[in-house]
Amino acid sequence: MATLALAAFSLAACGSSASSASSSSTTAANSNASSSSSSTASWCGPKPITLGILDGNGANAWSQESLQQAKLAASECKAVKQVMVVDAEFNVQKSISGMASLVARGANAIITVPDANPPAELPGIIAATQQGVKVVPWAVDPGGSAPQDYVTFVNYNTEYNGQQWAKWLVKALNGHGNIVYLGGPPGNPIDVAQLTGVLSVFKNYPGMKLLTGTSTSTWPVTNWDPAMAQTVMAGLIAKYSGVKIDGLITGDGQSTLGAIQAFKDAGRPIPDIAGQESNGLACAWAAAKGTSNAFQLATSSNRNWMAQVAVQKAIAAVNGLNDPIPSVYNLPLYEDSIAGGSLTPHCDKSLPMDTLTSSILKPLSYWTSQAAG
Repeated sequence: MATLALAAFSLAACGSSASSASSSSTTAANSNASSSSSSTASWCGPKPITLGILDGNGANAWSQESLQQAKLAASECKAVKQVMVVDAEFNVQKSISGMASLVARGANAIITVPDANPPAELPGIIAATQQGVKVVPWAVDPGGSAPQDYVTFVNYNTEYNGQQWAKWLVKALNGHGNIVYLGGPPGNPIDVAQLTGVLSVFKNYPGMKLLTGTSTSTWPVTNWDPAMAQTVMAGLIAKYSGVKIDGLITGDGQSTLGAIQAFKDAGRPIPDIAGQESNGLACAWAAAKGTSNAFQLATSSNRNWMAQVAVQKAIAAVNGLNDPIPSVYNLPLYEDSIAGGSLTPHCDKSLPMDTLTSSILKPLSYWTSQAAG
């Protein structure tokens, strides 16, 4: 994984807000009913389940939506008797102790986003597995291997995401344009993979120039924070004052809003944008449509729905069941202003601007049909 000190590591597109830590126990009941019946869920099984949910930062919008998705899956299985939630606040020691605490408190199925420091969290995952707990890491790769260290790793194909964004920009710009890539914390594996995908496409189009460099290990660092993204983008606009910036790629929808503001403040045209979704970004596109600030937009799902997949696989493993849905996904574009139709960016002003709508507007069955080959 990343070589940086990851105390402030935030999952791509996870948002940037923070609050105090929480460690709570709730029943599995969830007010959001699923179309699946708890009595017919093939992955549920008869064994009583105490489900643990461990997140490096459970306070931000991404983590909160992911938690609701996990609880939604738990509500489909009558065998789930208790759900315990730990927020590690991006603190490595809290994450490590949180895993141990869940095991000590009787969790027999655990899902975790090991984003406080993946390599440091792996030993705790292995220790839980060795004690018979079925652990499913998702969204951030802790290293190790399945099934010896954990049941499986659930995620999307991050390199494929980068390829999708790059191909879309090639189409939007007719194969010629100056592109800026804004990334998260230094060295994080998500941006490494996404940049690898971007560059694998751009190498076939000499007219596509990545102003921010062709290394897959360095990029302008925003920590996926909107305020920092605005500052960094302002610096890049000043650096390339004589160059038209035609495209922007960024892995966090909320941070993209900060970058957009930097273009507005500088009186520069907003470039075409490819990256991760957010309701606020879709609303910014809708507000700019038909004005001098209009831009094209393509986004990918922030994959909160994968929390449901992780829960299903952990519970199935407790029961010795084979859950056939995939663990890794090649995700199609969620929004595409050029294609339009059902892919038109969806702005819902009744929802908070940091809402991640892909897990709300499309059912789990849609996303699980998008399996990696």
